[in-house]
Amino acid sequence: MPTSAGPNIKGEENLVFGYDLGDTVLSFKGEPTQNLIPNPPINARFGAGNGWRTYNTAQYNSNTYFSIGTIESVIDNVVTLATIDRPIYTFDVLRAQTSGGGINAGTNYYVKKLSDNQFTLHAYNGSQDGTQGYIDSSTRMHKVHESIALDQRINVSFEEFPTVWWGPPHTANMCYVKELKYSGGPNDNSSFMRIHQTRLQALNGGMAYGVYPSVTQGDIVTFSFWAKSSVVRNFSWSAYFGGGFQGASGTIQATKEWQRFEYTWTASNTFGFYIYFWPSSPGSLPYFVDLADLQAEVNKGHATPFTLSERTAEESLLDLTGNSTIDLTNVTFDSNAQITFDGTDDTILVASYPAIELVDNVSIEYVYKRLSTDPILDVIANKYHSTGWELFCTNSNKFALAGRNGDGTYYSMSNGAYTIQNNQYYHLVAIKEGLSWRLYVNGELYAYLTANTVGTWSNTGVLQIGGEGSGYYPNMQLPILKIYNKVLAAEEIKSNYNAIKGRFNI
Repeated sequence: MPTSAGPNIKGEENLVFGYDLGDTVLSFKGEPTQNLIPNPPINARFGAGNGWRTYNTAQYNSNTYFSIGTIESVIDNVVTLATIDRPIYTFDVLRAQTSGGGINAGTNYYVKKLSDNQFTLHAYNGSQDGTQGYIDSSTRMHKVHESIALDQRINVSFEEFPTVWWGPPHTANMCYVKELKYSGGPNDNSSFMRIHQTRLQALNGGMAYGVYPSVTQGDIVTFSFWAKSSVVRNFSWSAYFGGGFQGASGTIQATKEWQRFEYTWTASNTFGFYIYFWPSSPGSLPYFVDLADLQAEVNKGHATPFTLSERTAEESLLDLTGNSTIDLTNVTFDSNAQITFDGTDDTILVASYPAIELVDNVSIEYVYKRLSTDPILDVIANKYHSTGWELFCTNSNKFALAGRNGDGTYYSMSNGAYTIQNNQYYHLVAIKEGLSWRLYVNGELYAYLTANTVGTWSNTGVLQIGGEGSGYYPNMQLPILKIYNKVLAAEEIKSNYNAIKGRFNI
């Protein structure tokens, strides 16, 4: 459906239809796609209640329990070890095998290390969604660690205090803590997730699990995300398909500026795959990594602009006036996710263009690049027209403007000096002013003629962009197209050309 009605939202006088693939705010939203991240507003752009978990493998030992050593004393809830069988660290999460000494088997506890052989135990906060923030940002202590920061110790005693524990690996808030940031993201100043490193030991950890994009074996999967870091550092990710099925992984260099990263592979299994993010090495100072706008897509071979759900063929390219619906069902997208007409059957249809009578004064402005040489190819046409226009390339590689006036006479002009080159952009403006027809190329008058009678642009049919409906399909790119119900003056045409020539290296 059109996104708005009435005057054009770009403020361009007398614009009745138009699009611009470079205007990603008002016009080009991106190739049709579906973001397979479950619940993207919560788990891909991040929000309260997201399913992501932080994890740590510091005390993970193939799901087996281990001995921390022998207990020398328990005084004022401080546990002192006589021997150390396995080092433990502040923010470790441990679970005892047996109950005793004030400890319940199967319950998670935080460790606060006081020295190599002394520690205290604290209540575990299992919050996952990153909304709790800091207790005190100056000490980098997070709300999830409040029991450690405030030294709120579990009451324990020497008698039957357990010495055999397990460190569950996929438990939150051990060496990495999530923090939701509600603005400052790379797109639309959106929300994002900040992952804090909370200790400096060389322990593996990161953000993973809880969110599983589902794909089918054989799908071409493209996974993309944005990242930056408080310091320049390597950062890695991995997709895991379970059961020994091959996934994908990569290492990026995160900088202090947002960057988008993408990876493509073939799904080896029908599965809701796991995603991991983790630093490749510990830092010498506390740091954080920011993640934003996660997207999983299939059968594209490249990443498309981020979407919070599904972007349909009617939602991908918007008329700048809001009056017409543009259907991209029958176009091709290249590896840069840009619209390309393949020269076989690609076309854009605009079924409700412009809802206004166009009689004497019409201007069509467009930017065009031919990708391969074929004669007599329609660029823009009024499909099934009895009166109207068509803009095309002739079999002598010239730009042409043609149409039928009210008396049925067919007019065509192509007497300019330009010979069309492949893979080169051109700025063109076609004008009908009463009996006068003119065509401008790169800001200069290219061709003109005078008709016998005044005709109309028929707006009862279908505007076809990329063909005329009878097999004349160009292999081209058409990144800008605008139709005005007025005559653009020569100085306006020149100004419009100057405004875009740098963008297209004309």
